[in-house]
Amino acid sequence: MTSEEKINRGSGVENIIQDYWSNLIKDESKEFIRTEQAKKSFYSILYDAILNKNPINYISILCPSYKKGENEIGFKKEPGQTTYVAFNNLKRIYENTINLGINATMIALFYDIAVENAHKLSPQDWQDFEQNIIQDKIISKVHNIPYNLVSKIFPSLYKDVGRNGVVFTKEELLQKFPINKDVLENVIMESKEFYTTLFGWTIEEAEKRALCMACAYTIESGIIRKHFKNPVVIYSAYSYNRMALYNGKDGSARIGIICPKRPIGNSLSATISIWKTNKK
Repeated sequence: MTSEEKINRGSGVENIIQDYWSNLIKDESKEFIRTEQAKKSFYSILYDAILNKNPINYISILCPSYKKGENEIGFKKEPGQTTYVAFNNLKRIYENTINLGINATMIALFYDIAVENAHKLSPQDWQDFEQNIIQDKIISKVHNIPYNLVSKIFPSLYKDVGRNGVVFTKEELLQKFPINKDVLENVIMESKEFYTTLFGWTIEEAEKRALCMACAYTIESGIIRKHFKNPVVIYSAYSYNRMALYNGKDGSARIGIICPKRPIGNSLSATISIWKTNKK
């Protein structure tokens, strides 16, 4: 059955949206709360995809596989679980959307901007960073998912943010960018708890990282919305407060956010094995 036949099968647009939303609720983390304004934006994207046949543009932004632990700096030699889960989520949500008769595209983007501790990284760390990119590309081939770098797809974002990121004070961020003050405070608080507890960072370092990412996410949201007609970001970092930055100061920026549950992904060796099998 074609997409058009499914949309016109008698169930109506509202039923298709209900089916989509039911699938989403089953898939999504209960810890993620979508505001009413954000829901309206998401519905706008769904209606356009169903009625006007403009595809939903699914985007999964993949962070480098950072080392975890107190005073750890740099990147893992192999992608972490979050990376595998992100690819699996992107493919599953895309396929579920197509099966509902809704047109969609998908792309996985490696986040090669605002790199954590960029000023402290050694030449070997940057080699590991490049290896992360190569390994993620292998995983994307296994899943048959288009893959690229954020810097390549959004060169203006790379120009504005760069590999090291940009840091403004709270006051400067709120003055320069459409950021909700409460959301920013929550991002800073979450960052302090995360980085001081798990990485041994100082309060000042954790707050600086939060301000850096708040700037990057806000600029990124605007650029994504210009680049894609119906953007939906499938979020993999699980920083629930950061996600709200995409929706702007009043929460109405027209971009969808999905935060799936965290199933177990495949190991790198298993993924490479699948890839080799598929090539035969």
